[in-house]
Amino acid sequence: MTITTITAEAHQLLKDALKELEAPKGSVQAGVQKLLRAARMLGDEDVAIWCEIQLGNAKYVAPLASAVKSDSLMYALISRDIRKRIQELPKAPTKPTKQETTKTERSAESSGEPSDWDKKVRKGQGHLNALTALGLKEEIHYPIEEREIKRNEAGGGYKNVGTIEEILASLVRKKLGKTTAPSIRIISLSILITSEE
Repeated sequence: MTITTITAEAHQLLKDALKELEAPKGSVQAGVQKLLRAARMLGDEDVAIWCEIQLGNAKYVAPLASAVKSDSLMYALISRDIRKRIQELPKAPTKPTKQETTKTERSAESSGEPSDWDKKVRKGQGHLNALTALGLKEEIHYPIEEREIKRNEAGGGYKNVGTIEEILASLVRKKLGKTTAPSIRIISLSILITSEE
């Protein structure tokens, strides 16, 4: 196949994916699958991985769910951001004197044991390294908004979008609760189920 043919096929797949996602009776899973095929045709690995996550590929979902559930990833990311901001600060002309160290600093130093914070940061760094080794990027594959949504297993967590659609369809069929107009909304490239009362 020529590049023009591949591009044209990918373009058509993207149009089909949009139609599927925008149609009232369309399937999010089918739309994401078409987006995945187009991304692979065009060689866009970041979009392909994002699609794999939404489709529940265990290669990505298991480590993501583990990292999000334990909160340690959050600690590692906060620690990284703090270190980055400290490096951006102007250099202080002098070091703090012994009198300026706090009791907590002295007790932590004297005990020789890492603090709870340090333990969580180390565990989170392990999660971060594992996610990075899989080719996942925070800003694309697990931004804070998505982590907060997916953290709630009752809302679907990291289940695949097909499973979430099936659960929604079952709830609609059984007319559970006061669900009158359920809808699936894509928020920050994440699937969130809401029901309007």
